[in-house]
Amino acid sequence: MFRNISNTFLSRFLASFIGLIVAIIISNYLGAEGRGEQGLILTTITLITIVSAIIGAGSITYLSPRLPMRKLILPSYLWSFIVVLILIVSIPFQNFFSISICIHIAILSLILSGTQIQTGILLGREKILQSNYIQLFSSVLFLISIVIFFVFFKTRSIQSYIYSLYISYIPPYLLSVFYVVKLPFQSLPISDISYFDSFKKIARYGLLNQLDVFVQMASFRISYYLIDYYIGKDEVGVYSNAVSIIESIWMISRSISMVQHARIVNSTDINYSKDLTVTLLKISSLLVFVACITLLIIPSGFYVFLFGDDFAGVKTIILTFLPGVLVFNASFVLSAFFAGIGKYEYNVIASSVGLIVTIVTLIILIPIMGVIGAGITASISYISVTLIKSLFLLNKYKVPIKEMALKKRDIELIRTFFSFKNFIRSR
Repeated sequence: MFRNISNTFLSRFLASFIGLIVAIIISNYLGAEGRGEQGLILTTITLITIVSAIIGAGSITYLSPRLPMRKLILPSYLWSFIVVLILIVSIPFQNFFSISICIHIAILSLILSGTQIQTGILLGREKILQSNYIQLFSSVLFLISIVIFFVFFKTRSIQSYIYSLYISYIPPYLLSVFYVVKLPFQSLPISDISYFDSFKKIARYGLLNQLDVFVQMASFRISYYLIDYYIGKDEVGVYSNAVSIIESIWMISRSISMVQHARIVNSTDINYSKDLTVTLLKISSLLVFVACITLLIIPSGFYVFLFGDDFAGVKTIILTFLPGVLVFNASFVLSAFFAGIGKYEYNVIASSVGLIVTIVTLIILIPIMGVIGAGITASISYISVTLIKSLFLLNKYKVPIKEMALKKRDIELIRTFFSFKNFIRSR
């Protein structure tokens, strides 16, 4: 398992590093306003794919070991088409983008949804390595295409960014199809369940899971739209760069929780799942603490050097995020536990509280404090969500609080996590 975590961490680290390079290129070539529009486009695609995953990736990982593949894929694709069709119909009623950009957003969302469906199946079968390859392949393609369009061709437009998304989405989609087709047929569950019943099962698990993801993402990104409304796209650009840097810390927690989730959905031992969660929670928190200290000591001039003069306020925004980011790393591990045992409602409750806190606090603080208020809001929301999930774990599953103390065994596991062999080998 720790080899899978190490491999996932390395893949996410490389993807995050590539994402930083892309942010630097876009910031320097498009400026703060262009970076803001790019952030809004990517956020919109993300929110659409989250809705698409209500019948799809949101529950496929859990159901993949339990239902035949075709009974998962066909309903999921049908739902994705419906979601994108609704988006196209609603284009005339939105004011954030032009109609042409909205059409691109719809097509890109459909492609990405398909990739997530296949990746969900792979994760459900604990094919972690293949899932990592798909993500890293997409990041590398995106970097290459951005460099070609912006640096070599010097096409400084948002259209070049959109074309780069196509280049980074289509080949990984095809690769994900290839990996799923290669899954041995004899290992698939045999069931006479109808497509309609399969659709209901996917919806049952996916609705709660994706409601959690959607509410959480809304909490993360609603600030983009409110900053744009109250201040402008240039401040969205500055804020989004700070978010990109601060959220890169979470690649540690996301790597751990992804492998943890895949392991728990394939286990029926609740005690094993609890012990695993507590152990990984401590490891994740320690590693994220070290990462936060590293960001704390980086001077503000470094971010101006990377992104340009328009982004002088990035370090200040990062400082407002750090308390919440440090605490929220635990939320990923707790979410993976609840999702892995099918208790999505706990994640939904916590994320819903976080969204309410976010909206109320943003409306109060952004007009007064600008993007600094948005950063403070994020920290408050992150802490409230993590606190609620922690209470569910401690009270509902009778985990003694003393178990949260770091032990010698946990230190040994961290050494295993960073073992060189684990980065070059996979179970």
